[in-house]
Amino acid sequence: MKFKELLGEYNDLGRALKEPNRVKKLNVSLDLQEDFYSVDFAQFINLRELYIHMWIDAEDSLLHTIGSLTKLKKLLLLNVSFKEFPEWIFNLVNLEYLMVRGNNLNYVPNGISALKKLHTLRIENCELKFLPHDLFMLDSLKELSVVHTPVAIFPDMLPKNIRELRILRQEEDREELRKELFDFPKLIVK
Repeated sequence: MKFKELLGEYNDLGRALKEPNRVKKLNVSLDLQEDFYSVDFAQFINLRELYIHMWIDAEDSLLHTIGSLTKLKKLLLLNVSFKEFPEWIFNLVNLEYLMVRGNNLNYVPNGISALKKLHTLRIENCELKFLPHDLFMLDSLKELSVVHTPVAIFPDMLPKNIRELRILRQEEDREELRKELFDFPKLIVK
């Protein structure tokens, strides 16, 4: 057994499946060669951090069992080809960090407000056009990143405690946005 595995950190799905109760952190890249279609993520009952990087087109239904991981605090989904924002994410009530990057999403449903402990939300490299209206209800949210998206930012949608907003825009656009966000004097716009 590798040292990191003694700490509950796994980078190999096959090895993690042999001792699912020990897994606290799982980092997997899934591609066409891997048989992950039958993986029930619900068996990782002690999982705190999950990083999935996919190289294939997969249906959301393949990952829906992640929604039962109530201890999960950090979830990163990279290049997962979602057609719609996965609503099973809203079941992850202890989630503090969420990154959904490299997909075709163009909206996030209002159900995001169920994630009361969320302090970092990164929705990047997608077609996101609008933020959900009830984003302002996420009082714990400190960092919002919408890098590489055409999203429109409206100050009345931002949570009152937000401290960092990451966007990738021309400097003139960032300056204009800073002016619009005068109600957030401690906000850093990058």
